[in-house]
Amino acid sequence: MDGIYRDELTAWRTLFETRQGRASTDTAQAARAATVGAVDSMLMDIDETLLGRIAEDGAVVFAEHPTTTNYDVADEIATRAITTGGRVFGVRKAEIPQAAALAAILRYPANSPTLSINTRRTAASRRKRTFRVPKAASTEFRCGKGFR
Repeated sequence: MDGIYRDELTAWRTLFETRQGRASTDTAQAARAATVGAVDSMLMDIDETLLGRIAEDGAVVFAEHPTTTNYDVADEIATRAITTGGRVFGVRKAEIPQAAALAAILRYPANSPTLSINTRRTAASRRKRTFRVPKAASTEFRCGKGFR
């Protein structure tokens, strides 16, 4: 497997180094970026477990010991990145820039207002938003790439 992705990983690392302000090895920043759909692609260490939780707004709370409410933060970041169209590569720590637990290439700069998520939310913003599709139109409704 290592030989198959060697060229792709080399190209990824080169792109990571050239993306000033749009690349990060900071787990908290990657979590916020993945939450708002800003992760284009990321590398994550297949052997390391980062215990903690990620809030709905992307804020990370790290934990030292496993509990019933903690999980692997890197896995959750990867899930959020994939959900929003990002690519995730599981690699060994030596292949990640700065030997970090993960590294992410962002779609837009890390200092973008979109990544500066306001943690103080109003009651109106906490309400779930639901969208209703008229029954007659529901058979025509499609979403995602590849649909016309």
